[in-house]
Formats: sequence, C-alpha cells, structure tokens
Amino acid sequence: MLFVVASLIGRNRDLGAVIKTENQPGHLRFQCLDSCLMNVKLSEIKEVCFPGAFSSEPVGTIWKAWVASSIFSRSDLDLATKIRYYRQGAICLDEAALKPILKLAYEKCTAWTEFVCTTEKIKEHEKIEKFAVESMYEVAFQALKRELAEDEKANRLAKEGPTGFTAPEWAAVLEKDDIKGGVDTTVVRTFKDIWEKLNERPTYGMWVITWSIDNKKWSPDIIKEICASCAKHKERGKIVTAWTPRIEANESVWREMIGVGRTVDQTLANGAARNQFYPTSNTVRINGKLYAEINSPESCIHFYGKYAGVGNARYLYATIRHRVPSLQLNSMYAPPRTPLTRRRGMWHDGDHAAPPKRPSLRSLDHINGACGHLRAVLSSISPSSKQ
Repeated sequence: MLFVVASLIGRNRDLGAVIKTENQPGHLRFQCLDSCLMNVKLSEIKEVCFPGAFSSEPVGTIWKAWVASSIFSRSDLDLATKIRYYRQGAICLDEAALKPILKLAYEKCTAWTEFVCTTEKIKEHEKIEKFAVESMYEVAFQALKRELAEDEKANRLAKEGPTGFTAPEWAAVLEKDDIKGGVDTTVVRTFKDIWEKLNERPTYGMWVITWSIDNKKWSPDIIKEICASCAKHKERGKIVTAWTPRIEANESVWREMIGVGRTVDQTLANGAARNQFYPTSNTVRINGKLYAEINSPESCIHFYGKYAGVGNARYLYATIRHRVPSLQLNSMYAPPRTPLTRRRGMWHDGDHAAPPKRPSLRSLDHINGACGHLRAVLSSISPSSKQ
C-alpha cells in the first residue's frame, strides 16, 4: 500500500511525539493518501455497538470515530438521545473509547502502524475544537502499546520440551525415574535448589514449581535470581506455581513463609504476559487464621497424616494439574514399584486396583446345585421328625 509519511521533525523516541498539524502521522485527524480509514466501517470498532445504518458509516479519522464511540458507548443515555447528540455534533470524550480505535487504525493503516511502532509516547498534540487531548491520548496510547507487547509475547512459538516439576522430599523415588510421561520430577529443599534447577534445564516447555519451606537459607538475592530465571523462561514457556502442602510437621515454618510465597507469586504475575503464569495457591490470613480452598495444593494432604512417601508428591501434582485444566498438564507416570494406596484420591483418573470380580458361571452352578440338594433334604423330612 502506497502512502506518504509526513516529516518526522518534532518527534523523538526519547522526548515523545510533538504533533502540531493534521498532516503528521499520529494526529487524530490524520488521513493517509490511500484514505485507509475511509474503507473501514464503524461496526469494526470493538466494544461499541452502533445501531442500524450508523454501523456502516466510514471511520474516516480517529477523531470522528472517537467522538462517535464516546456517545454510543455510554450506558446512561437511551438510543434516541445518543442519535440526537451524534447528529448535533456533541463532544463528550471517553478516554476508554480511544484505545480500540487506535488499535483498529494500527491494523488497517500502515502509516498508523509505523507511528505506533516508532513512537514511545505522546508529548504534545494540538487542540481539536478547543479540546486538550494530550493526556487522554497518552493514556490510551500506552495502553495500546502494552496490549500489543502482550499479544506479541503470546504469539511466539511455545517451547516443546518436557514439563519440570520441583517437588518436596516426598518425590525422591520419582526423581530417580528421570523423565516419565513427559514429566521430569526433581526434589528441591531450598529456594537455591529451585534456582539451580531452572538454570540447569532452560529448554523445558513448562515448569510446575512448588515453593520450598525454607525459613533459614532463603534470601532476597536468591528470590531475585529465581524471578530473573522465571522471566527468561516465560519468553516462550509457561510457569505454574504452588505452595508446599501445610501439614502438622511444617505448620509453624509454613506460617512464616506464606508471605514469601505470596510475594514471589505477585512479582512473577506483574512481569508476565497473558497465558504465561499460573499461580494455584491463594491461602489468606484473617485474624491470625489461615483460610485455603478445599482443592488448593497447600490443603491437599491430610494435616495430621504421618505418611511422607511418594504418594503425597503424586497427589500434589495431580491437584496442581486440576487447578489449571486449560494447560492440559501431562499425567504423572506411575512406576510399578511406587508405594501407593489402592485408592489414590478423587483426582486419579484410573485406579490400578482391580474391581471386584464377578462370580464365575461354574461357581453359580455349584451354588444352585447345593441349594437344590438342601431343598430335597428338607422335603424328605417327615412331619413327625419336624416336631
């Protein structure tokens, strides 16, 4: 598509765009030579519903579409009033209505695409019909930049490596099995162990991380390194986090570490794009008491239980897996020697314990024959002998 880009004098990536004339790309009344936005209809603006033939009107310019969207997106006016205001040229600008229009222009016009990609911020924009628009324009522009950055991260090809699972000491047996069923289980006892495992296996497509109960050896520097490693992994991978289950043996230490786990989860969430980070634990403290969801990882193990075998690690992973069904995590492989109970809880899809066997036909024939013999014996007893 042919277009002419106006002079970029006055625009600087560091200082921001200074827009003073309508022929500058980025001006809310700018039109390229191909009149791209004249071929775009108002109905293509997301989050706004235009009635009837109004939806077929051309966008024309960002300013025209912004004025129209600001009116028709209002919920405090009836439709007749909206149409009257639009016909009269009323201007009641809505800051939230501008971002979808900017994104539409970004998608439909290469001049606008170039402007969005090469401009860091809006520093100055001339008044339009005596309205100062710099502040609202800048807020919508930055929101668009953030959304485009998240979309770009989400569209990157995802890693196709196995799933790493950092687990408590219960998983020592599973750790010896290497990668089974696409899941590589590794035991971590401290936050430093987690950091080392993340750096040792950078090609894994997904990490399921159980935060350690480490109240002595953890430090802010280690947490910072873990967040940095997770940030690198999130570029093309996904991260799922959980807190170590709270049981009687670790209850006092668990209370001390709840703040650390929540802080790390929040830090990772703040730096993650859409569909990159999935926290599964959300215990809260209210008036000194801890409240957790029934199906949360931190509450999935019996509090007073004494069993500390591999079955607990498998049950923890299964609980995490069901907390994020959209990820479709691999089911954990069950080695034949794994000491598990015959019925392994509500998350297990298939039980290795065989169902009760139905009696064979031979056994039924034997029972029927015995019953017939008993009836014959009873019928042969005389009335006198019964007395």
